[in-house]
Amino acid sequence: MSTTGFNSFPRGTADTRDRLEDRETKYAQVAHAELNAILTAREPLHGYTIYTTLFSCSNCAKLVIQAGLKRIVSPTYDIERWAASLKLSQEMYDEAGVAWDLIDMEKSVAA
Repeated sequence: MSTTGFNSFPRGTADTRDRLEDRETKYAQVAHAELNAILTAREPLHGYTIYTTLFSCSNCAKLVIQAGLKRIVSPTYDIERWAASLKLSQEMYDEAGVAWDLIDMEKSVAA
């Protein structure tokens, strides 16, 4: 089974340059890829793995856990402004029994 998701404004709302360029507005309105992938799945996701281009924020981690996904695979990255949210995501995943694998993209590309 596969499903895809991407960051986007909700269906029926305008995807305008003004909204995209206003960080506060964009963060408040955009649905993250994890949510979109979960919502468009055509079957229950219990036990599946999700592959992401960035590690889940804590809001998306809640959704991943609630959907029954059991593993997340994403590249490593260090974004200081999201550090607290990413740490909380890791803690929630650990407590809920969701495995998380971080891939060092620099090493992967060099190999």
